[in-house]
Order: sequence, then structure tokens, then C-alpha cells
Amino acid sequence: NDDVTEPVEAAVAFEELTSTEVNDKGEETPGTTPENPNHIAEHKDINDDNQTVTSHEVHDQDAPKGGNSDNGNGRGVEGQGQKPEEIGNALPSNAERVEIKSVPSGATKLEPGMQDYIK
Repeated sequence: NDDVTEPVEAAVAFEELTSTEVNDKGEETPGTTPENPNHIAEHKDINDDNQTVTSHEVHDQDAPKGGNSDNGNGRGVEGQGQKPEEIGNALPSNAERVEIKSVPSGATKLEPGMQDYIK
């Protein structure tokens, strides 16, 4: 919401789920139109904990100085699990976060037939 300018402690998303294809039991309903859709579900109870998102972040805190910054979230970032090799293979997508020690700069020479400029 554009009217909210400050962090909030808790927020509720009010939603209505409708369908022009199926009803709330998953049964097909031909002939249903966008003007008259099937009501499937709604989230409108501000007191329902299952519909409330609570913020636990500290907002008046600078990010820590130095390596392994967690951007001020206070959780600390530690390299765990798999360690990157010195060169070569990338880590799998589910690998834990680790400090980046170097970034490859690319090939040191062009392969045969590779263009040396952008068209």
C-alpha cells in the first residue's frame, strides 16, 4: 500500500480467491463468467494468526562492518557445509552461503573461431 511509509509490526493481506473454471470443491463449472465467478476462499480476518505476517527485523540498525555482512538483520552469516573449490566448479543451488574469495574474470584467450568483438 502506497499510504504506508513506516515499517509495521504486523500486517494482514485481505484477499478473495475466485475462479471462472472450478468451484470451491474443484469441480468444473462451465458457463461461469468473470462478472459472476465462483467464490473459492477469502482471507479477511485480521485476528487470524494464519493470515498475519509479523515482522521480527530491527530497522534502526546499521549493517555490521567487515566481511560476512548480513545486511543488519542480526542473524550473522557463516559459511557452512560445502566449501567452494579454488577454481572450477560452481556450488549447487542449495549450498550454504560462504564468503566470496575471488570472482573469475573470464577466459585468458579466445577459443578458435570465437569473435573478439560484439556485433
